[in-house]
Amino acid sequence: MDTMDELVRRLTEGLVAKGLTIALAESCTGGYLSHLLLIPGSSKYYDSSTVTYSRRSKTALLGIPADLLQQHGGVSAEAVEAMALNMRAMSGAGLALGISGAAGPGDRPGIGRVFMALASEAGVERVQEHRFPGSRQEYKDAVARAAFQMVLDYLERRA
Repeated sequence: MDTMDELVRRLTEGLVAKGLTIALAESCTGGYLSHLLLIPGSSKYYDSSTVTYSRRSKTALLGIPADLLQQHGGVSAEAVEAMALNMRAMSGAGLALGISGAAGPGDRPGIGRVFMALASEAGVERVQEHRFPGSRQEYKDAVARAAFQMVLDYLERRA
């Protein structure tokens, strides 16, 4: 398994090789993925990000319809699809990730659950649901790995 640094290197090299930029709409990760991608040379592939933790901010900053969030919840496939699509459209980036989940703490139902979606100019490319146990940092690391791998898989399919 790649270290996080190796995974980020592979991802960033893949984005540069394909001439793509990426934008992020993060919720449960609180900007962690953006933090990992902001390394020397990031202006070649990194466009922008937003951290929209609350439903209100998802609506106000990303334009996610309040009724969509009311009907499906902020942690849902529908929410992250809209987050990714709207972030890509607003930023003009080639790709956008939308991520929302329940990091915890606690053991209530849904803790550890995360949805992520990848959008391109063609629309939503992929949506995934995962469950990651562990501490908040372990959760964020696992989410970052899964999200970055989803983008890498997309880039490899575009070879």
